[in-house]
Amino acid sequence: MSTTIQSTNQLSLESRKLYNKDRNKGFMDYYKKQLDELHKSKDKEQYIIIKARSLLSNEEIYDTKTKVFSNSYYKSEPKIRQAILNYLKLIYKIAKEYFIIDEEREEEFQA
Repeated sequence: MSTTIQSTNQLSLESRKLYNKDRNKGFMDYYKKQLDELHKSKDKEQYIIIKARSLLSNEEIYDTKTKVFSNSYYKSEPKIRQAILNYLKLIYKIAKEYFIIDEEREEEFQA
């Protein structure tokens, strides 16, 4: 999982280098805040898993987010768009192990 932490750090740094514009400062603040929280956390691996699960709780959300970012304002800025999509792919790889399908949700509810 340490390679995941390194990958997350690398993607975050790439995004910050690419996106140095004042017009969407809040956008980058969100990612900077996540990176700061990661560095402050005691168990970095657990933090990444929890964050991935909260951002992508199922495959539909992942598909929606990738479509939105592929066709958004960042379509005209391919490096930024690609950095965001790479980030989503990385957290998708982590979160997909924890996806809850509808049948499992119903079983838990019935129990």
